[in-house]
Amino acid sequence: MTFQITTYYRLLLLAVIFGNLWIWRILRENLLIGILLIILSFLLFKQVITKVQKRQFFLLILIFATISFITLRVGFDNNIFVSSAEEKIQQNTRHGFYSVELGKLFKNTISLQFHKYLSTSIYKLERNLFYNLDPNLYFFAAHPRERAGVGEFGKYPWFLLPFFIIGLFLAIRYYYLPTGIYFIWTSLISIFLNPGYYLGPVLFFPLMNILIVLGLIFSLRIVKNKIGGVRL
Repeated sequence: MTFQITTYYRLLLLAVIFGNLWIWRILRENLLIGILLIILSFLLFKQVITKVQKRQFFLLILIFATISFITLRVGFDNNIFVSSAEEKIQQNTRHGFYSVELGKLFKNTISLQFHKYLSTSIYKLERNLFYNLDPNLYFFAAHPRERAGVGEFGKYPWFLLPFFIIGLFLAIRYYYLPTGIYFIWTSLISIFLNPGYYLGPVLFFPLMNILIVLGLIFSLRIVKNKIGGVRL
């Protein structure tokens, strides 16, 4: 799927950026992050579709790093490396099961040290990762996995979900390198972000916009080929 970035596509991206509740909440709570995310969305869109100039590429990296620093400074998940009393009881219970079931395979220095110092933290990182990758978080306010004490909110209108899915397949098929690199780095940063962070996993915001726009462009092209009309 190839096309040139025209004013029409920029306006379409702009409509997606401002046509959701997420950006308005971000702008209300932290104007700087909101502005940076809008700029990052346009830079990422150009990076995905065409090769950007080195200056623009470094600007993209700089903005990404700035947002990462600001969000982690405020919303870092301090519980990752701290075990509560309940988690310690659960860990000791598992220790007993592993000792019986795995025997010598578990009763060695490496396995015991891993279980004692790393297993709980890795589980929490894994939990944060899959929470961020849940489409329900973005389109249905995390339903049916709402968490007590967390103000869940629908970030995008539900009717954009089909276009997101289409855009995801297009990205995997045609734009896997730039979207894949951005996805990996965003996932690595976001797993350290508290799932209860009041702005949500904001680094996914530009990628969500790009995937939705790709789905919209593809769908509009199909409609254009079927009934004719405006050049897309």
